[in-house]
Amino acid sequence: MICPNCGAEQPESFECSQCGIVFARWEEHQARIREGRVPTRSGWTRPLGTTGRFGRLAAGFTCIGLAILLFLSGRALQAVGPFLAVAFFAAAGLYFLVSVRGRIPAWRFGVESLVLAGVSAVFVLVLPDVFSLGHPMYRSTVTPRPPSPVRRVVDAARARVAGIRNFLSVQEISDTARAVELSREIEEDPIEAPYQALVETDRVLAYPTYARLAALRPLLDTLNRRLPRELPKGPGAWVPAAVIQDVLAALEAAERDIANLERALDAQEGGPGPVPEAP
Repeated sequence: MICPNCGAEQPESFECSQCGIVFARWEEHQARIREGRVPTRSGWTRPLGTTGRFGRLAAGFTCIGLAILLFLSGRALQAVGPFLAVAFFAAAGLYFLVSVRGRIPAWRFGVESLVLAGVSAVFVLVLPDVFSLGHPMYRSTVTPRPPSPVRRVVDAARARVAGIRNFLSVQEISDTARAVELSREIEEDPIEAPYQALVETDRVLAYPTYARLAALRPLLDTLNRRLPRELPKGPGAWVPAAVIQDVLAALEAAERDIANLERALDAQEGGPGPVPEAP
């Protein structure tokens, strides 16, 4: 049977399992209405039926979903406005869900819906960037860890490799100032200071990269001392081809060491990573 008051479908019984009316009294009441002895009751004053309850559930879940999305965007913990929006939508959603089985008249649900719509409109107008569809969601609200000091060794090693390649590629030096600049670039080793600043455990991790490049220092010092005597020719013109090939091979091995070191750092900072390659 279907309840004549709330529309809930249910087995035959004396009273409604949803709204609680006694069917016999309902019939008596309707008979008095037909006879004109009782004023007709407006639909706005009746308790919510099945459709109204589903509408209340939809409003509650919508508010809870908005609160969750706003919280995951990371803005709720950064400013008062987004925090108030999250608190409002969470409270409104819980209220609608908890009171869905109550005997709430239709007019009250209508007023509550208007209040919800009005406050939501205010939040959208005041916080347009938070509710924008282009706003990046799921932003992490946790402050990231500072990069490992070994990252400075990685950057210095890449700079050292690039400097050595540049030194060996110069065929002609136009003036003394360029010669001094080139000599200074090859003489200053950018990897030494950041490597010496590492703690012991980090030194062990960075040692293969450091040792590979440090092994080239004696040869580079020799070439650097010879540089003024060969002007205006550059190292690319007077360094033997076999020596250049050996140095370039060592630099390629150093680049593999650098890549392995970066993979090890990624595994430390962000979870397990690929197994490093053999040098």
